[in-house]
Amino acid sequence: MAKFEACIIACAVALSATSVKAQPEPVRLAAVAYLEEVLAPLARNAQVIDAIRASNRDTARITQEDVNVLDREWRSEIGAAERPLIDGVLASPLSATLRAWKEGTGGGVLEVFVMNERGLLIAADMPTSDFWQGDEDVHAVAMAQGLYVDEVRFDASTQRYALQSSLAVVDPENGRIVGALGIGLAPRAALNRARR
Repeated sequence: MAKFEACIIACAVALSATSVKAQPEPVRLAAVAYLEEVLAPLARNAQVIDAIRASNRDTARITQEDVNVLDREWRSEIGAAERPLIDGVLASPLSATLRAWKEGTGGGVLEVFVMNERGLLIAADMPTSDFWQGDEDVHAVAMAQGLYVDEVRFDASTQRYALQSSLAVVDPENGRIVGALGIGLAPRAALNRARR
């Protein structure tokens, strides 16, 4: 079975298309099952929903240029000694919850982050490569379709091969998608969970 898993992962890494449909079926199905079983309860967590609601209210009036400035600021802080924007996000109570949740996955999740409806990062277990996720499929597809699973590729944030995946967060009061949870999923963890 280890050779099979290694082959599946190697094949997935070699793919050049970005479509979820291009993902080898065992990997895609395992990732979807992992999201539904492991990530969905976090998407229903009251702390996650409340933080997204608050962020959506707080950022409702900012312009795209404001978003771009924040994104450039975030990127400039990566690797810097002083990083007020990054540290502000990582110091939030929700970020602490995400770190504890990630630890509970036993290495299956390499990174976890929460985005508001505009794709702004509001919590993360570690610094992501950028602040604004709204221009990426991890946000756009989850917001439009409820679920996103990319192919296995090298992730700059974690410095490992991962399946970038996300799940929409729905406000239980009105049934509206208000944000999304993103993860970097270890391919082996998804396949191992699927074998159970």
